Amino acid sequence: MVETRSASKSLSQRRREDGEAKEQVWHRGVAISMWQNSGDEHSQWTAFIRSRFPFKALPFGFNRYSGSHSVNESCPNTWDRYEEDFNLAKEAGCNAFRLSIEWARIEPRRGYIDLEAVARYNAMLDSLERLGLEPNASLHHFTHPQWFEDLGGWEVEANIPIFVDWCIQAVELFGNRIHFWATFNEPT
Repeated sequence: MVETRSASKSLSQRRREDGEAKEQVWHRGVAISMWQNSGDEHSQWTAFIRSRFPFKALPFGFNRYSGSHSVNESCPNTWDRYEEDFNLAKEAGCNAFRLSIEWARIEPRRGYIDLEAVARYNAMLDSLERLGLEPNASLHHFTHPQWFEDLGGWEVEANIPIFVDWCIQAVELFGNRIHFWATFNEPT
């Protein structure tokens, strides 16, 4: 669990009629990578794992939690079971929750926005808000779309504007609901 102090308005303070923050808020929360907790068929890590470790050679490949095939077989499947995870965070005394907004889920093919993935993230944000957990997001938690990797990923300077466009897209999609953003997970 991570605790941070914020001078920004908390979820409840943002909704006050007078608009004034009367006190600073201490955020006590947890953070997850959606890929590490749910997998993603379109990320460069999934492609890497599949290229090195074909399913037939490994004792995993069937997700016992969701009943679906995933390279992340032992993951808790937050994508489908987010309510349970968020409730556990609330029960642990958290008032904030950081998750990664997986670029590969939102834009699995360059220029194509998966509206079902956007709707799922909005459902997650609804759940966090219902529980009084301040949503926080990271935009790159060590994974990105395979198509970005095919363009050379971070090794090609000309690709940086593509990532900037992704960041703008994410804020346009969720910025009215998420007020604490990390561009990169653990940037140091």
